[in-house]
Amino acid sequence: MQPLCFFVSWQGVLTLAYRGFCPTLCALKANIEALNLGLPKENPGSKWPKTSLGCLKDNKRLTPDDLQKLNEICRSCSMKLEDAGNTVVRAAAVVLYSCRSLERVISWHEVAFSATASKVGPSEEEISRVQAVVAEADAPDYWISASKDGNREQHYRGGFIGATLACKPELEDINNPKVSGWDMVLPWSCLGVIRQFQKKVDADLPGMYVWFSEESLHMTLRALT
Repeated sequence: MQPLCFFVSWQGVLTLAYRGFCPTLCALKANIEALNLGLPKENPGSKWPKTSLGCLKDNKRLTPDDLQKLNEICRSCSMKLEDAGNTVVRAAAVVLYSCRSLERVISWHEVAFSATASKVGPSEEEISRVQAVVAEADAPDYWISASKDGNREQHYRGGFIGATLACKPELEDINNPKVSGWDMVLPWSCLGVIRQFQKKVDADLPGMYVWFSEESLHMTLRALT
């Protein structure tokens, strides 16, 4: 998966958008649809690949000036992603969770991809889909979508039982040892750039956002309930 940019999604949720689903994940999603398992219709939010990083605190709302600041931060920090390289996805998991941020998980049943899984980048169709989504941020009326009610902290962290198909892109440099602690993460790795982005948001919009735990960061393939 190729990180593309930071993006202010609807309701002000801050995300890391990827360039597009790779062929392996596209095939997995298509095969699930073809099985006719009686699953709910796929939500629009899982039709483009992203990792949700944080959301507005309860009772907070973006102003047009806030959105302008966030868009500027997104543009400047997105440039640093070019040096972070691709992220690796090694498995998909059926997840039963007790909160939507996946910070509380009841079960995580993971199936690894085979060593022969495609390492080809996303198709032009996938790339165009993501580009169309992130381009919305520059529309004059996008503030209406970014400031809507919903998807605040309680939505993500409040008790809610559900199931989803998800995966965890490796956000640290693959050559960087898996160690804990701020100083041990390479600043140009994807996770390092995410942390720089979060610090900048907190400095420019203090008290507005909460960040999901790094251990819970994931990419949704589709909801199962």
